Parts: sequence; C-alpha cells; structure tokens
Amino acid sequence: MHPLSEPPATPVASSGQAWRKRQRPAYHPEEGGADRSEWTSLVKAAVLIILLPVAVIALLLSH
Repeated sequence: MHPLSEPPATPVASSGQAWRKRQRPAYHPEEGGADRSEWTSLVKAAVLIILLPVAVIALLLSH
C-alpha cells in the first residue's frame, strides 16, 4: 500500500452508521503542497505592503 493513499476508514460508535473516512490533514510536506492559509497570509501581506503606503500618500496629499 502506498503511504500517501487514503487512511483506513474508522468505525463509528454504534450509531447505525457503519464506516466513516477519516479526514486528511490540509498540509502534506512530502507532497510538496501548501496550506491554503499560507497563501492567504501572503496575499494579505502583499495587499498591506502595497495599499498602506498608497493610503498614507493619499491622506497627506488631500490636506
């Protein structure tokens, strides 16, 4: 079995449902993927770096 294949299903505590798949974590370093929150943080930082000076300059020029 390949180590990155889906995890085995786990039994649910006698609630009538027989099996439910476990959720995979969002980030797998061995796959080379990136967590979505990393990209969101990067975009937020880029927007702040670009828009903050523009807003300050606009504020100074408006007075």
